Amino acid sequence: MMYHTWTPDEVALLASIYPDTSTADVAERFGFTVDQIRRKAYALGIHKTPEFRRETMVETGRKSVGRKFKAGNVPWNYGKSHPASGRTIETQFKPKSKPPGWRPIGTERVNTWGYLQRKMTDTGKTNLDYVSVHHIVWREAGREIPPGHSLVFRDGDKRNFEIGNLELITRSELMSRNSYHNYGPEIASLIQLRGVISRKLNRKETAA
Repeated sequence: MMYHTWTPDEVALLASIYPDTSTADVAERFGFTVDQIRRKAYALGIHKTPEFRRETMVETGRKSVGRKFKAGNVPWNYGKSHPASGRTIETQFKPKSKPPGWRPIGTERVNTWGYLQRKMTDTGKTNLDYVSVHHIVWREAGREIPPGHSLVFRDGDKRNFEIGNLELITRSELMSRNSYHNYGPEIASLIQLRGVISRKLNRKETAA
């Protein structure tokens, strides 16, 4: 039934039997679908009574008790192997197989910011397996990178991994450098020189 105009008598009958009767029985009595009955009841604001809901929940609970697994039951397929079939055999991973993007330890790559990185571990987590080469050089020299600090290249060449070309600075200083480098190499050099002089003066004042 695509559309039906409800008569006042039908609405009255629905209001009287819907609250305490299953929707399927109501639909059968009217000759409508269950969805039609539910939509009309919703539109009229007619609901099932609390007593009917409780009885339905109890009845549903009784049926479910007979269907659920009991303690100690063993599933029919317990301990049985289920060999793959069809195209599953072609597409499934073989034992000890590697995903297409896998690379061996020692593989090097260049990240988004232009830093050369080397794969040091094989955990499957790219952000942990690949380590920046200048960090590796720094740590192999027995040095650490404390929290809040960054390791930078003094000459700006990200391929010059000489230990003397690496410098440890604070994150705030890195932000400052990144801003003044936008003014060109001459201004950047002057600002860097001023920073070196300021640090030396601070160390002398501290020592005094």
